[in-house]
Amino acid sequence: MNFAISDIEAAIEGWRMRSPSDEAFAASTEARALARPYGAVIVHGCEGVPDAGLDDRAVLSL
Repeated sequence: MNFAISDIEAAIEGWRMRSPSDEAFAASTEARALARPYGAVIVHGCEGVPDAGLDDRAVLSL
């Protein structure tokens, strides 16, 4: 299964809304788990990431 960049963005935003932070760069553990694959998708110009490319925490955060 592939997760589109829009799926990852939506999940990050959902976690940011559930667990807002007053810290400039702090985020929930779920949002942080998705940040690395999200960045990789952007850097490599992909449209998504296969589930095999995600660690357990990231998969559970989606």
